[in-house]
Amino acid sequence: MENLTQKTSGGKFTKGEFKPAPADTYKVKMIDSSITPTKSGKAVKATFEIQGGEYGAKTDSSGKKLGGTRIFHYFNIENPSAKAVEIANKQLNRLLSATANTDTVESLGMEYEKINELVKDVPFLAKIEIQEYTDKTGAQKKSNVIKYFGSK
Repeated sequence: MENLTQKTSGGKFTKGEFKPAPADTYKVKMIDSSITPTKSGKAVKATFEIQGGEYGAKTDSSGKKLGGTRIFHYFNIENPSAKAVEIANKQLNRLLSATANTDTVESLGMEYEKINELVKDVPFLAKIEIQEYTDKTGAQKKSNVIKYFGSK
């Protein structure tokens, strides 16, 4: 498992093990997003956080909020592959629908910045899975990925 530096409730940093949340459906919310350049275009880089339960946000004994397990997702909004853009727009439309928005990417005129305004901090259900990957050093790692926005 991936070693991470974690801040304890006493304010000290310690080495810890990153444990991905088990595959399941969780209540999550988008806590941040931005449009970022990629090698072949642009993507919406979104950060989601699990809400509640063992992997959700918590409050320490002093009342300070500690974040929950975070999941990073990229939506390819500009890409030479029309299929990649189509997939991203379908996922963004599911995200809008999961957060009870009647807008679509198309009705927003493809203005992806507006999606952040509409869905940020709005809880919704998402199907989370574990993905294994090899990092730059060749080490095997695990991370959480959103497989479906909404309950399916």
